[in-house]
Amino acid sequence: MCLIATSVVLVSAAGCGATHSSTGEVALVAGQPVYQTQLQTYVDYALAYYAQPSGSAPRSPITCEPDSHLSRCVTVRQQALRRLLEEQVVQHYAAAHHIGLPRPLVLALDRKAVNFLQSDARVGSLVAEHRISRQFVYALFQKEALIQSVEQSITHGETGSGPAFQVLRILFPFGSKSQQAAAYRSALTLATDGKPMPRSATKKAEWIAPFRLARTARAALASASPGGFVGPFQRGSTYLVIKLLARGHHRYGRRAREVAAARLFKAWLTVQLHHASTRCFSPGGSSVACPLT
Repeated sequence: MCLIATSVVLVSAAGCGATHSSTGEVALVAGQPVYQTQLQTYVDYALAYYAQPSGSAPRSPITCEPDSHLSRCVTVRQQALRRLLEEQVVQHYAAAHHIGLPRPLVLALDRKAVNFLQSDARVGSLVAEHRISRQFVYALFQKEALIQSVEQSITHGETGSGPAFQVLRILFPFGSKSQQAAAYRSALTLATDGKPMPRSATKKAEWIAPFRLARTARAALASASPGGFVGPFQRGSTYLVIKLLARGHHRYGRRAREVAAARLFKAWLTVQLHHASTRCFSPGGSSVACPLT
């Protein structure tokens, strides 16, 4: 099957005696430069695309100049730079391990990009204002697909199962203030004494990965003994009490596998960024800390 490599080989314009500021480099990762023009394009896209709801009419553009010190602009620039650094790491890994996109997939992604450009007013406005190009959108879809391919390569077989709690969830819903007080008393009594188990309470037994639980519930279950109750925890208009049935190594459900894979891939990216001799530069060309965490 014909594979189309999506990694872009960038040749540094820095010659003998050139500085990072004169060539427009904002970072170097795995020996490849990231340029200010690339960063600004991502910043413009993020600001315009995520600043207003899908389907809404384009509003006056929100902009951040490269030298802006507004907290919003600093945050978006850091997020955009992190994304660009990650893309370079992924492309470098994909090229080294012969991971590419099959031509039929590339053609399908191109069709999706066309539909996206035609149907989303926010993106159309960006293109009309020359803040992004149509080629940028095509590349965005292909880069995302390549990232997913590399993530699958990295996490394959590593996130199918793992430590889990077998629990019984007992839910105490409430509506009014008086119902809330009564629900809390019932939930607290059950969590403290282990009884009575109200017939009206909703119950659900399941295996669940620790990272799928809220921090407070995860910490409470970690110190509980099988057969013990923890809680109550408020979740909107419901109090939750959890009975720990068992601990074990269990196959994760689809959503847990997705979360575990994302966590593992993020950790892998962070390690790779540190190993890739990543360096970042200020507009003046001096070294600055990179957004690696």
